[in-house]
Amino acid sequence: QKTALEWAASHDLKETVQVLKAAEDRIEKRRTELAREDALAQSVPCRLGCGYVDRADRIEKHEVQRCPRRIVGCELCGKNIPANTIPDHDANHCLKRIMRCENRFRGCQES
Repeated sequence: QKTALEWAASHDLKETVQVLKAAEDRIEKRRTELAREDALAQSVPCRLGCGYVDRADRIEKHEVQRCPRRIVGCELCGKNIPANTIPDHDANHCLKRIMRCENRFRGCQES
């Protein structure tokens, strides 16, 4: 059984052949677009290991802007650390954190 394109070609219908070839090209282009969209719609896990899962076309935004494990710079010392460790870093490890004077029990008012 012949396709419409084969039938038109066998009957020397040149304009019909052109129209059908153009239609085939558009169909193939659309199939490629749909395959790409399907690939982007696949669920993928965060590469930083936080457990978050999202579409492939949105996961990078999470990893760069929202992931608790993304690397950020401390606003005080500039050290690069995971975002979820900022509170502990600020309170206990940052070399430029504000500390109360060890002599405050003796009446020192310095911060």
